[in-house]
Amino acid sequence: MKIAFFDVTNTGHHWFYNLNLILYTKEKYDVVYITKNITEDQLRILKENNIEIDLIKESNNYKFLPKLMKQLTTCKDYYFAKSVAKKKGVGIFVNLYFDQYILPYYFDFKKIKTINILHWYPHNKLKIKFLSLLKKDNKHHFLVHTNETKKNLELINKELNVTKLDYPIKEKISIKCNRNQMINALKLPIELVDARTLLYFGGTRHDKGVDILIESLKFVNSNISLLIVGKEETFTRNFIQSKISELKVDVKVYMVLKYIPEGDVLKYFYIADAIVLPYRKYFNGESGILTDAMQLGKPVVLPDIIHFPLIKEKYRNCEIFQAENPLKLAAAIDEVFLNLKEYSIKANKASITFRRERNPKSFAENFINVLK
Repeated sequence: MKIAFFDVTNTGHHWFYNLNLILYTKEKYDVVYITKNITEDQLRILKENNIEIDLIKESNNYKFLPKLMKQLTTCKDYYFAKSVAKKKGVGIFVNLYFDQYILPYYFDFKKIKTINILHWYPHNKLKIKFLSLLKKDNKHHFLVHTNETKKNLELINKELNVTKLDYPIKEKISIKCNRNQMINALKLPIELVDARTLLYFGGTRHDKGVDILIESLKFVNSNISLLIVGKEETFTRNFIQSKISELKVDVKVYMVLKYIPEGDVLKYFYIADAIVLPYRKYFNGESGILTDAMQLGKPVVLPDIIHFPLIKEKYRNCEIFQAENPLKLAAAIDEVFLNLKEYSIKANKASITFRRERNPKSFAENFINVLK
């Protein structure tokens, strides 16, 4: 049987997640990867592993409808991928990032067997409505990574076949230098060498709340440095800098606002003393940032949303604050750094358990069971 994997994006956790699933599945099934935005290096890795690739070409057909272009392109990409899968005699079609394809999927009346992977529960009311209207059908199966998403899907539609798999960790990097050498290798400011460092990692999207974090800095009493690393998105460098100047905060803030290659991601976690996730209340997916922090044994500051309080209850490696409350966030940051040694010991212990529970091989084996 041949399995088709479909995702148009290969940045950040997309690439790590997709590649792991594809490589493990390739050991048992024929695989084709249907994608769009991919680097030469990523293509090389796929070819070296004898992965069949079908690339979706960019199209300029919709330039006369700029407001609808994204939606039309999304539909075009989905139906192109499905046509490729049918031509190649694919037995199961794996939609790796299903959220953006809910509408075209609903109107696809010639479905083949599909595994739809939802990394978060949709916020769009129309998408929720279409999911609620899907009838029980052995041709579609839904895969999620949090109990919250599974519960929400089953609440709106009891006929959906939903399986929850915990998000996997990355293969651990081999560190052959000390913290100071790593700071130099990443070309970070020398001031970070002797500083106690709090890391915010990921795109500066609205749901990730970097603006809330900046607001909280005026209440932070600990002598720390904040390192903001990730792609510049909703909140720009100019916004962050102006906000810092306006608040006149004492915390030193350093920014690396660019796409970080997957091979470098864990290096930033390695040099940090603690990680902060200032997510807004409506964030409801699994956090790759939390997974990376847990893997490397780093204390974490988390909001009191979704399953995060259960992480504290189970692993004792983090401090929980009231979501979207800068004052409470500052207090949580101070708590961690005031007792950093204690939190670090607990985080290192938690890492041992977490790496055993979330290793990529076990995740892939569970995924293969879903295929079966």
